[in-house]
Amino acid sequence: MLIPSFKVVQESLNCLANASVSVSSDSSGNRLVHYGLVVSEGTGNPDGAKERTVYLINGHFPGPLLTLDEGDDVEVFVLSNISKGMSLHFHCIQKAGTPWSDGVPAVTFYWAHAHSSQMQDHGLAFPIIVRCASEGQKKKIV
Repeated sequence: MLIPSFKVVQESLNCLANASVSVSSDSSGNRLVHYGLVVSEGTGNPDGAKERTVYLINGHFPGPLLTLDEGDDVEVFVLSNISKGMSLHFHCIQKAGTPWSDGVPAVTFYWAHAHSSQMQDHGLAFPIIVRCASEGQKKKIV
């Protein structure tokens, strides 16, 4: 199964203004999916124990589901409005320009999470679904 390429960029772009997703095509007709993720802090009681700081993605806890098609090129734009530094880690996703990827495609599941201060335990994580392309639509990712 071919895995979409990811490029994570921290900057404010049009898709961040609406904390949304947009889809365009390049000159070859390949789909380019832009996700805008705005990370903020809130207060919540997700496990029923006590109120605490939680991390919201686009104002929601838990974070959004990212849905992609096999072969998509994807850009994830992240705007961090939190008081601590953060990074996002994508599991089983081929990232352009780097050999780093966790897990085994088609054996584990796709998701992203923070790698700082137990942030994933407090909401800074989200699932990713990659819909399989039909045999005629598959393309090689370079």
